[in-house]
Amino acid sequence: KPCVAADGTVTRSRAEVIVVNLLLLLRLAFLYEPRFFTPGGVYGYRRPDFCVMTPKGIVYIEVMGMWEDAEYRREQEAKLRDYRRAGLEVGKNLMVIQISDEQKINSQVIYENLKNLFIGILPGGAVAA
Repeated sequence: KPCVAADGTVTRSRAEVIVVNLLLLLRLAFLYEPRFFTPGGVYGYRRPDFCVMTPKGIVYIEVMGMWEDAEYRREQEAKLRDYRRAGLEVGKNLMVIQISDEQKINSQVIYENLKNLFIGILPGGAVAA
């Protein structure tokens, strides 16, 4: 069954639906899974989960669940390396939201961090939601 956000955006996970709905609530313009070129990267491009337009500039958001799965984690770490090579940095123009399989999703934590995007404040590390 697809995960569908309030505006009709179809996402790959429930966590991404929460992010879409919070971005809508905050009235932040975004693109879902845009193509982001990563020269020298594994594939030449990646698809970050979100590209968000903020008053301070563009911020990319990556939602990472299933962190306990070793194969998934290796792929996500490769993706983060590609992003770094392409100029994205956590805390500067990249937000990573990490969700553990064992924990419940805390949308309030995600909301507060997204709200801070509007005023140009990014968390310095991964957001554990």
